[in-house]
Amino acid sequence: MRRPRLAMTLLLAATASRAGEPVVTDAMRKALDGMAPGFATWKTADYTPAVRKDAAERKAVPWALELDVNGDGKTDLLLDGHDRKRSLLVCLVSKGAAYQAVQVESSELVVPSRLISDDDGKQAVGLSYFLWPLADRKGFTKGIPQSSDAQGELLGEGSSTDYRYRKGRFEASSQVL
Repeated sequence: MRRPRLAMTLLLAATASRAGEPVVTDAMRKALDGMAPGFATWKTADYTPAVRKDAAERKAVPWALELDVNGDGKTDLLLDGHDRKRSLLVCLVSKGAAYQAVQVESSELVVPSRLISDDDGKQAVGLSYFLWPLADRKGFTKGIPQSSDAQGELLGEGSSTDYRYRKGRFEASSQVL
């Protein structure tokens, strides 16, 4: 009995991720490759310091969330990244032993090092939105902060969008801040 436990422990250790990084299984990768060949997540360094700090406080990474959007008790994985042509927000939703890649958002491919936002008069470089799981983990919120100058005057509106998975796709509910 000791050997199978040791083998399982070694297997789990081999698939464990670095602090807060989710594991992308072979089944997840297969679904992702079928939808967006060449997909890569953004790197933590691609986000603004405020977004990185928020993720670190949650012991997470800013580019992924582990959810259960379809309520089957299996991990579904939201990934923020890009393929060769577009910026993408994709959720890998469990379907039995397999996964289905569901596109949540798609936009023109950005270069994070060229994105500049204003936060209390300080310029921040990088992707400046937050991804948080909803309390029931059956969806998530994408938060875009308001931008302001050093005096606190608003330079740009922020927004909050909740996404919930229904009938094979994500439905969005937004509000401007």
